[in-house]
Amino acid sequence: MVRLALRELVRGGRVVPDRSGPAVDDAGEPAAVVLSALSERERDLVSARAAHVRETLTGYRSGSAELAEVGEPRQPYATGRPLGERFAAKAAELVVSS
Repeated sequence: MVRLALRELVRGGRVVPDRSGPAVDDAGEPAAVVLSALSERERDLVSARAAHVRETLTGYRSGSAELAEVGEPRQPYATGRPLGERFAAKAAELVVSS
């Protein structure tokens, strides 16, 4: 699992896995507190970025086959493809380095 700080998602920073996931002793504010302080535009941006992350990991922008949009999963993000290929496809799509 990729650990992603909420502030990094909001700022659009590079995602670098550093451990398996959130822990009880993590420093910082809960996501709900941070998100509640964002403007509507910022929340929309976070939502769009989260959809990209979910699509890369699951093949679905919603994160779920049950809530799939028309045409999902798109070929580059199909669940049978290696995760590294999906990361590379998303980096190319968003014109960023992986």
